[in-house]
Amino acid sequence: MSDLKVFRYKTTTMQRIQRNITKGYIWYTSGIVASHRALKLVEKFETLYLTNLNKNQRNYRKFQGKCNTRLYMYPDPDSKNFRWWLLATDGKGQVHELEKLQLVYDQKYKLQWNDDYEIVRVSKAGKSGEVITWRMTKKCRDAWYRRIQSAIRSKSDDEMKQTMWSLHRVPGFSEVRETVKKLKTYTEKEWKRSRRSKTKCTHITQFIPYVRHPDARDYLLSLLVKRMNLGLPPFPRNDIETPRIKKMTLEAENV
Repeated sequence: MSDLKVFRYKTTTMQRIQRNITKGYIWYTSGIVASHRALKLVEKFETLYLTNLNKNQRNYRKFQGKCNTRLYMYPDPDSKNFRWWLLATDGKGQVHELEKLQLVYDQKYKLQWNDDYEIVRVSKAGKSGEVITWRMTKKCRDAWYRRIQSAIRSKSDDEMKQTMWSLHRVPGFSEVRETVKKLKTYTEKEWKRSRRSKTKCTHITQFIPYVRHPDARDYLLSLLVKRMNLGLPPFPRNDIETPRIKKMTLEAENV
């Protein structure tokens, strides 16, 4: 039976997608699949597009002028669905014939992570050529400006603290970090204007973590599907799960 490794963390999945784009996987299609159909979709893509090949097999196909493909999935928050991204390289292959593929950085059809992040090509000082990275979508940026403004005007320290905590947990890709810096500058100005005080907002953290070596822990898709069918969160949480939930997880693994 076909299966797929799913990274535990969103940032890790985003980094792997980004990394493969830099290696030539510049075509994509994406979508949402219900958890009970996810394994069938994996099997379909393996059969049609050979998404499960190893490194040597991929190199041989490239040598033959054929395309290679990769599939990534991640649980959609607060639902029993998975988001999926099918990537492909240039070359001959059924994926180019059967799927409506788009360039990952096409101006109209950029590869996106939900409505929050999108793949872009940007020029960086001191680097030759363009860099592939993630940035916040306009919708996401606007939502952050509204959230910060609302938190400041609420005059609630708890809400402000939670907002800044969330802001500093966004994936630290280079263009995302640039947006966070602008949001922090906006926060400082809006704080002074709204509070009419010289006191600085103490909830702003100066450090924005980079994405370097994110946690590469992964789980089989089949286990995540079983957990979701039991009404459990997709990924195991050994630090907080009760003995009853741990027992249910063990039973799911052995089904």
